[in-house]
Amino acid sequence: MITFQGPVWLIVATFFGALFLWCKEPPGALRVYKLAAITDRIQNESARYWIQLGIFLILGTFVALAFTAPSNVRQAFAAGLGWTAGLCGSRGSRAR
Repeated sequence: MITFQGPVWLIVATFFGALFLWCKEPPGALRVYKLAAITDRIQNESARYWIQLGIFLILGTFVALAFTAPSNVRQAFAAGLGWTAGLCGSRGSRAR
């Protein structure tokens, strides 16, 4: 039986938590605060999407790991969802 333990699995689980959050929202809905102004200057929409995704995943993964220090894979996945959501703003969330 394979056990998913160790620091590598915590990073992977946090990464997939952030990826799950990104995939849950429609394209262009999530934007990383302050970095959106920089990425909006990119003319090519496809390149802009992939750059925003990369920034979102890398920044979200490491911030989530730094703030929560998860001790198992479930906590790491939840940290990827929760702390990454705190770093971004949804375009629809400001309409209320």
